[in-house]
Amino acid sequence: MREHPMATGLVCSWRMVTDRSGRAHMEACWTPAESAPAVASPTAA
Repeated sequence: MREHPMATGLVCSWRMVTDRSGRAHMEACWTPAESAPAVASPTAA
């Protein structure tokens, strides 16, 4: 699993993933801010 070095312009959405052995863990999904749905943002006024 890689982490994005700079999160500038990217939105990190965490999701719960369960593997085949039944263990749950969090997985980060990086998406460009432009294509991400408008979420509560301090700059979105």
